[in-house]
Amino acid sequence: MEKIFQSLINTAPVISEALEGNTVITIWDKEKCIYALDSKNKKSTVKVGDKSDMNLMKNTGANDTIFNKKETFRAVFNKNEHGIDAKVTIIPAINKDGQVVGVLILSTDIEDLIKIKKSTSELKSSLQETTSSISEITNDAVKLSEKLNYIIENTEVTKKLITESNEAINLIESISKQSNLLGLNAAIESSRAGEYGKGFSVVAGEMRKLASNSSESSKKISSALVEMNNNMKVIIDTINELGQIATTQAASLEEVSATITQITENSQILVDNMKLN
Repeated sequence: MEKIFQSLINTAPVISEALEGNTVITIWDKEKCIYALDSKNKKSTVKVGDKSDMNLMKNTGANDTIFNKKETFRAVFNKNEHGIDAKVTIIPAINKDGQVVGVLILSTDIEDLIKIKKSTSELKSSLQETTSSISEITNDAVKLSEKLNYIIENTEVTKKLITESNEAINLIESISKQSNLLGLNAAIESSRAGEYGKGFSVVAGEMRKLASNSSESSKKISSALVEMNNNMKVIIDTINELGQIATTQAASLEEVSATITQITENSQILVDNMKLN
């Protein structure tokens, strides 16, 4: 056995410890495996005496790098093509004459890492979709708040018109009282005039009826306006409350959206940093 192989076999446990026991270590000459050391979590897929797979070395480009260039070869193997998910480092074993007589292979299992990366990517996609949905809801909440404010403004205008209508009703009531008083005075004067005041008495009576009807109508209108005013106040208070809820909801959603955006960015950073090569 070449001395370089014995040196590598003696060094293998030290290398494993330096890599925290997470790497399978195998040593090969040009024909077969001459040493295999399991990691803490994975057993070596090969055993001492297994033949070298030169086709795999050629297909991955390792053969030229190791035996011709005499350089270390690094690659990520996937289960579909190579049967395992692993990060592989192949170091040429060079003897004292400068010839590559075999290799030291360090194989680190990355199956869990791939699962984490996939889950992180899926999380990022979900978060992006959630952010988009929240953004739409936030926009709708803002629009709702704006429309509620518009309704409040128009309701306030209506309330003002009701107040102005009350002033008009008060004026009608005042005219009604004056008309009634005028009719009463006219009736008194017509009775004094005797036979000559009968026609005037009829007019005076109609004036008093008109005054009475106007008074009743103004009272009904005034009562209706008071009720409308009270209802408008309830509507305004309710819309104000809804507006505050919508505004608060929009602000809360913006905070949630900002938080999710930050998580999404962190997920992207995590994905970017989980480079397997």
